[in-house]
Amino acid sequence: MKPIESPEHFNELKKAAKERLGKLDTNCFLTSGGIAAMLEKQQLFYQEYDQGLVVFADEESYYRVMYFLDSGQPLPDMHQDRLVEIEEPDSGGRRAAYLEAFFAKHPGK
Repeated sequence: MKPIESPEHFNELKKAAKERLGKLDTNCFLTSGGIAAMLEKQQLFYQEYDQGLVVFADEESYYRVMYFLDSGQPLPDMHQDRLVEIEEPDSGGRRAAYLEAFFAKHPGK
């Protein structure tokens, strides 16, 4: 994982992922101001995958995950040195069903 240095860096990463993959599914609806506030309080890291971009917010005992992923591809292996938490927006159950199937195939991730 690499650190996110600023809200501008965050926006550049999102833009690059979108240019590479087209439309992306996300669970992050923060503005640049919201990202700036998070960066003041905690460290944000990112990892680029074939499927898109994953941002990890350091919550000390776990990482909160914000993703920008191609929904047509399987989820990347987001396993880290501590637990990850993925918050999901209500998407009519589509994403929740996808995650349930993924974690059924990959228990413990």
